[in-house]
Amino acid sequence: MPLAEIVMRKHKMREMMIRLHLITTDTNQSPFVLPDSNYPDGRHTDNSRAVVSAFVTAFEGTGGESRVFSDAETCLYAATLRVGEGILQDDQKLLHGVTPVTGKRTIIGLDFDPEEQL
Repeated sequence: MPLAEIVMRKHKMREMMIRLHLITTDTNQSPFVLPDSNYPDGRHTDNSRAVVSAFVTAFEGTGGESRVFSDAETCLYAATLRVGEGILQDDQKLLHGVTPVTGKRTIIGLDFDPEEQL
């Protein structure tokens, strides 16, 4: 079943808007990006119905463990994703975050929302 169809069924949507955001972290190129501060969002939501919090398109480095939380303290899932992997989650009930990256990591985030909500 296609990813969009799964989200639409779960949230009872007839139409949806999918927003993509590309994020590249490259600590090799900037002396001002410190490895312990290159993901300042911390644990957060994107204020969407559902998200793919990190679809990894390139990764050459260390760190970058993706994490899903039920609240500010309780980690439900943690994995260092490989290229081609991502995490689909309910963004209304769960938080997501990532540990600092050393090197270069590029991800695509996807936010799923009802079209009328935007």
